[in-house]
Amino acid sequence: MTNDVLIDLFLDMIIAERNASKNTVESYKRDLSQFSMFYKNSFLQCSAKDLDHYITVKHTKISATSIARLISSIKQFFNFLVSDGYLEVSPTLHLKQPKASRQIPKVLTIEQIDTLIQGSYQDTTLDGIRLTCMLEILYATGMRVSELISLPLSALTLEPKTKTLQNFLLINGKGEKERLVPLHKGAVKSILNYLTARSVSLSRKNQPPYLFPSTAKSGFLTRQGFAKNLKKLALKIGFDPLLISPHIVRHSFATHLLKNGANLFTIQKFLGHSDISTTQIYTHVSPDHITTLVNTHHPLAK
Repeated sequence: MTNDVLIDLFLDMIIAERNASKNTVESYKRDLSQFSMFYKNSFLQCSAKDLDHYITVKHTKISATSIARLISSIKQFFNFLVSDGYLEVSPTLHLKQPKASRQIPKVLTIEQIDTLIQGSYQDTTLDGIRLTCMLEILYATGMRVSELISLPLSALTLEPKTKTLQNFLLINGKGEKERLVPLHKGAVKSILNYLTARSVSLSRKNQPPYLFPSTAKSGFLTRQGFAKNLKKLALKIGFDPLLISPHIVRHSFATHLLKNGANLFTIQKFLGHSDISTTQIYTHVSPDHITTLVNTHHPLAK
């Protein structure tokens, strides 16, 4: 049985049994395919020594965080081979995860975010209106870029009687978990403006199911395309494009909510984190704010 077949069997398993997202499946496939290209031999002949050699080589090329993800991918794959009877013992039993230091997210100030959004309104072409809409939604909700670019039209909800757009989105996030996120008035207005421009550009016969359709294979705007458009906007308004990315806007959303009094549990729900420990990184971004909260509200603070 070839390595490619074994990889496909593993990917089928995580889709069927773990309800893995498309991005998760692609990450596993990339990690395992790279290992297969390096190793050349059958995975069923792989030894602990072979794995040690591969991890040592990768250590010189990628970060500790990426090494940790790679080891996790390889361990889960070989555990699958054992559980399904392809191997008797996993060669990964000795592998240990490196201690990866969690990086503090980069964030923009509220003023910088406002400048970025207002700058996007200067472009009144369809692409410009779309970028404004995506920026408004991203900063209003803090959703993942993968969730944003693939938003279906069905994520928008109309009020039954008045047929007006309601101020929330239904997001189908990681692991197919649904969550409702609210929209402020500015975001709703930008969506309505974009929908008008979108309907003019599309024929009645051509009505894609995605809010942000494109000619890409996926049927919607790619994350690379969105990131590229953001960097073009940054250059146009005089920002350093290295400071601008979809992830930085998402991090800014969470940090600004925390600084304005939102609790971590609420932010966790907005971001779609399954574990509160992932959200706790934002307490390191604004430690002064956390100290002020304790001094102001703790019953024994003097």
